[in-house]
Amino acid sequence: MNNTLLKPAPWTAWRTYKTAAKETRSIIANERDHTKVFLDDLSAELWHAIEKGISYQNLYTLAEELEVAEELDGLLTEFKELGLLVDPDHNGNNKPLPVPTAKPLEFADNIKPENDFQYWVMSQGFMYATHWELTYRCNERCVHCYNPGAAHSDLEKPSRDNNELSTEQVIASLKRLAEGGVFNLTLSGGEIMLRKDFFEIVAAARQLGMAVNIYTNGLKLDEVAINRLCDLWPSTVSFSIYSHVPKVHDDITRVSGSFDKTIKALKTMNERGVRTSLKSVQMSHTLKSYAGTLELAKELNASPETEIGLSPGIDGAIAPMLMSTSNPQELILAAMTEGFPIFVGTEENNYGEFIKDQKATVCGAGYAGLNFSANGSIYPCNSLTINSGNLHNDDPLDIWHSALSQRAKITEAQKSNLKETEKTVALNETTKNLAAWQDVRLEDYEECSTHLRCRWCTKCPGMSLMETGRALAPSTTNCRTANARMFAALLLRSGETKESVAIAFNLAKDYGSQPPSERPEIPEPARGKANHLDPRTSLESLKKADETDQSQTYITSNGETWLKYGSKWNVESLKAFEPIRAQFTSLQIKMD
Repeated sequence: MNNTLLKPAPWTAWRTYKTAAKETRSIIANERDHTKVFLDDLSAELWHAIEKGISYQNLYTLAEELEVAEELDGLLTEFKELGLLVDPDHNGNNKPLPVPTAKPLEFADNIKPENDFQYWVMSQGFMYATHWELTYRCNERCVHCYNPGAAHSDLEKPSRDNNELSTEQVIASLKRLAEGGVFNLTLSGGEIMLRKDFFEIVAAARQLGMAVNIYTNGLKLDEVAINRLCDLWPSTVSFSIYSHVPKVHDDITRVSGSFDKTIKALKTMNERGVRTSLKSVQMSHTLKSYAGTLELAKELNASPETEIGLSPGIDGAIAPMLMSTSNPQELILAAMTEGFPIFVGTEENNYGEFIKDQKATVCGAGYAGLNFSANGSIYPCNSLTINSGNLHNDDPLDIWHSALSQRAKITEAQKSNLKETEKTVALNETTKNLAAWQDVRLEDYEECSTHLRCRWCTKCPGMSLMETGRALAPSTTNCRTANARMFAALLLRSGETKESVAIAFNLAKDYGSQPPSERPEIPEPARGKANHLDPRTSLESLKKADETDQSQTYITSNGETWLKYGSKWNVESLKAFEPIRAQFTSLQIKMD
């Protein structure tokens, strides 16, 4: 027993955090049986020693120093029973177990304890999660792609930025991220598997103990590739599927046969015991058939991860946004329909109404960790392109720690009531934008939380940035969806049903279970900066309005202010809702 080498089982992902106050906590994911274990104090100290491999004798010596030697054997037995340790007596017992019944993300097992753990990690100044778009190259040509250089019509040719990091640069950055605390790593593209070093990168991340999540279209996942990937024990593999109708999906990806190839890869991965998810953004022509896509996810035992928010491209292309469902009647009906991504719920959850804390952040961008683009740019989020450095020249952990230090300076300056210019004078140019962003709270936004609809909004500052060039501005997509959810909630509270509203709107009662429509053609003039949607990269510029495009106000015929300062698109999207209230006399409530 003394010579036994103790080390984590190959199917585990792990990370241990030690604070300045000498508090120790660990998270361990068993990717074989899809469970997570959370440790603290002495058990976390002992596990931390096991992470890099340690002999039983040396571990016992450590346990003696910690005064828990008598408990060591019992703890190791528990670790073995949980499948967390290599067991030399059961070398062949390494096959993945069947994937448990898939659930939507918000109902997934372990989500609350992991969220609580993540909040603690963030509060201690560690990174927890990272999303890395390793390439913009892709073997599909999706009409709604938001990556820079994407082609959105048959007349366009893609122009991808190929200034990608080398394998050595990627692995070096991964090592630094692991030192900074990163446990969850999401890898995507473009199509991530177009990188020839894909498996080498995943293997490196797994050796560092990271839980690796992969976004793919699955077109390169043949039998050999599936076997290699399964041997690396990814946490999840998410497949992009846009409709349950093969022809409709292929028309969106503009690759014939892509539906069948993606479905085959997803099914095989799931059958091999790897958790899968079906990622699907719904568009103006597919939303009415969403129930079929949801049923497909259920049949495939893939967790449905769906949304309806389409944004302009990072390079300013507005074509993707024009694929969004903009009809307020359809959106309201969708928000009243269980299973839809914007469903408000029932009386039990107050029909989705939630009053937000003005002192809170609106999302995790830049707080849980850093995100990286294919060309190495460091951002709070890959849709929130606030320039915070570049991996070609900068160390991600240095950027993170520098931002934390700069943010502390901002906080101290605020306590001292210094002027804005004095707050920023000492900030390092590379990290001041990230530090300033981390200091932003809901009360800093121009419009958000000032209207009744805001109680139903899931604010995305990245969406605002890509639509308007300003992260703190109102987003047409967010405001429109929030308005639809608000109307749906108020209608349900007033006694209306999905069926009665469908009749009033002259829409089918089985909305959501209808065949999809023909995909709309996006006009060529909608490309790029022709509409002045040019996302910028510094926080200072995001706070400055373009008077031409962002100075609109909308006051309803009832004298209610629905928009104080926004874009013409935002005005038009909100104005479309006003006739609906006149249609329902029960909606006699102030909405501003």
